[in-house]
Amino acid sequence: MKIKFAIIAVVLILSIDSVSAKKAPGFIIKHNCDTIFGEVNISFFDPYSGGFVFYGINLEPFQSVLYFRENNSTRFTAFTPKDIAGFGFTYKSVNYRFKTLLVEYRSIIRSERKRLRFLNLIYQGQLSLYKEIVRKESYFTTGAPNRLVDYYDYYLYDDKHGLKRVIPTKEFRTLKDMLQYYGMHPNFIEILPSDARFKDVKYFLEEYDLWKRWIYYYL
Repeated sequence: MKIKFAIIAVVLILSIDSVSAKKAPGFIIKHNCDTIFGEVNISFFDPYSGGFVFYGINLEPFQSVLYFRENNSTRFTAFTPKDIAGFGFTYKSVNYRFKTLLVEYRSIIRSERKRLRFLNLIYQGQLSLYKEIVRKESYFTTGAPNRLVDYYDYYLYDDKHGLKRVIPTKEFRTLKDMLQYYGMHPNFIEILPSDARFKDVKYFLEEYDLWKRWIYYYL
């Protein structure tokens, strides 16, 4: 009976270990632009809920730390946004790319107003679009905390204009204002609807790159 129990315990431990983490081929980009290839550790354990992620990948932890093992190395090393310029990996035929960027926040605490983060690249064209996962508590109508919910903030970036959160501000009252600031061609800006929504920014970036190819082909 004891032997049977021990076998079951070992099987359970191995099963939990195989579910909790996977290894994926990936790379890191150093600040001097050198690319180092190796493996990325993907954890499927969610420390906020205390459970496991069975569908997809929990990308939120990647925004602050990466566990990476260089080829021909036996140990994983933790890298923060201060340590590297970015990283990437491939899991189930999907390529994930992250870049170190300085993000500005509204906070009464000065030290928390600017933070380096690994932001997830979700579109690359003339402009880059990045996503940040922000976890916040949701509440019942009684005001009692319910659970953590993921929200998404989107950022436009290019080397000339830097990083801007895709939301209406005093500087950018409309999406057209923001895209014009980032140097989109005036002829394309003119045909954008005046009520173009900020949350549809990826669609308009895709349309712009298609428009440029069409113009180039027919000119």
